[in-house]
Amino acid sequence: MLVLDASSFIGGFNPQFADFEQYTVPEVLDEVKTRRAKFVLDVSILSGKVKVLSPEDEYVEIVKREARNTGDLWKLDATDIKLLALALKLKRERNVEPIIVSDDYAIQNVARRLSVDFTPVAYSGIKEEIQWRLYCPFCKRQYPSDYSGNICPECGGELKRKVAWKKRINKQKDD
Repeated sequence: MLVLDASSFIGGFNPQFADFEQYTVPEVLDEVKTRRAKFVLDVSILSGKVKVLSPEDEYVEIVKREARNTGDLWKLDATDIKLLALALKLKRERNVEPIIVSDDYAIQNVARRLSVDFTPVAYSGIKEEIQWRLYCPFCKRQYPSDYSGNICPECGGELKRKVAWKKRINKQKDD
């Protein structure tokens, strides 16, 4: 089972040639802008190759919590979060292994933490699972990865992120 991100269509993935159940979220339809990618997406939906579903709020909240824990929440937009939530929903409710098709590294990092498989389209994909830490480049204060703001309350500087830890992904296990 595949869960398709906008980057899969933009990267040239064509669901017509995949022999899997395929899903996406309604928000992806708004993100695909190029004529060719939009045509492929529209035809795939009209032909029934791709089904459009929305995840329940409970799955969205689980994804947000994990994205906060990894430090990726501020890199994910609402579409990314819903896409991850849909994959988690399908995995849990249907007891299947969905694969998110996306070139987005933050999606891949959070998917890894959720034990949801992923595959990139145009890029090589993540090679390490990363835990991020937020910091202020001005006053050097550090914040936990689940800190919800993006402005330092001490000096007003814009927070940046840096790697707190990383773990190499064993590709043989994932293949």
